[in-house]
Amino acid sequence: MRKSNLLIILLFFSTSVFAVSAKQAIIQNAINKHEKKILETMKKRNAHQDEIFNAYVLAANEMKAYSAFKFARQFYYKAIDLEGVTEDKSRLFFSLINMDLMEGKSGKKDFDELVEYQKKHKVADRLFVNITTLYYKVLISKKLSKEVLSEKELKSIQKDFTYVTPLKWNDIHILVGRKNFKDALKLVSTMDMNRAHINQKIISDLITVKTEEKKNKENPLLCEPQFKKFPGSQSASYTMKLCKILLDERFGKGMNPSDVDKLAKLINKKAPTQKFLLDALK
Repeated sequence: MRKSNLLIILLFFSTSVFAVSAKQAIIQNAINKHEKKILETMKKRNAHQDEIFNAYVLAANEMKAYSAFKFARQFYYKAIDLEGVTEDKSRLFFSLINMDLMEGKSGKKDFDELVEYQKKHKVADRLFVNITTLYYKVLISKKLSKEVLSEKELKSIQKDFTYVTPLKWNDIHILVGRKNFKDALKLVSTMDMNRAHINQKIISDLITVKTEEKKNKENPLLCEPQFKKFPGSQSASYTMKLCKILLDERFGKGMNPSDVDKLAKLINKKAPTQKFLLDALK
C-alpha cells in the first residue's frame, strides 16, 4: 500500500474516532448538567412534582435530539414513574414509540403502555392525543392506514392535517414493500417531489423505475443530480447506492448483487426504517 493511501486511511480513522469521542463528551456534559439541575429542583423548598417532571423531560428531549436514545429512555421513564404529576404524560410515550421506530423496533410495548395510561388518566388535549395515538397505531402495525383505522378515525385525522402527509408516506412505504408500485405511484403523484428530501425522492425514483414505460425514460431520476455531483458518496449513503442500482436497472444493466448486498448493509446500519426498500428489490 502506498504511504499516501495509508496516511489518508489513518487520518480518516483518527478523525472518525475524534468525532465519536467529541459527541460522547457533549452527551456526557449534557447529562451532568441535567442531573445537577434535577437534583437542585428536588432540593428546592416546596418544589412541585411538575417541576421535577419537566426537568426530566427536558433532559430526555436533549438526549433524543443527540440520538442518545439509551439515555433519553432513562430520563423519560423516570418522568413517567414520577408520582403526583398533574401534566399529561402521553407525549413521553409518543417519544418512546418514535425512538423505537427510528431504531427499527416494533414500538408495541410502549404503545400498549400508552393505551393503558390513557385509560387511567385524564388527558388535557384529548383531540391531539387521540389523533397522535391513531397515527402511531398505524405506524407500529406495518399496514396501510385504511387497514388499521376505521373510516371515522381516518376522517378525524384528515380534518386535523397534522398527520395526513406522514400517513400518506406510511402507505407509500407499505405499498412499495408489497411491490404494489401502481398504487404507490397514485399517492406519490399527489405530492411535489421536486421539493422533497432525498430520502423521499429515492422512493419516488424506485416507483418510477418500476412503473415507467420505455418512452418515458428520457426524464432524469430525481436522485441523478446529487448522484452525478457526489458519485463516491454511494459507499456511505444508502440513497446514492440505491440511485446507482436504479440507474443500472433503468438502462438495461440489471441489478448487481454486490450493490444490493452493500445497500442492505447501509440500510441495516444507518436507516433501519427503510428496510421496505430491500423487499421492493427482491
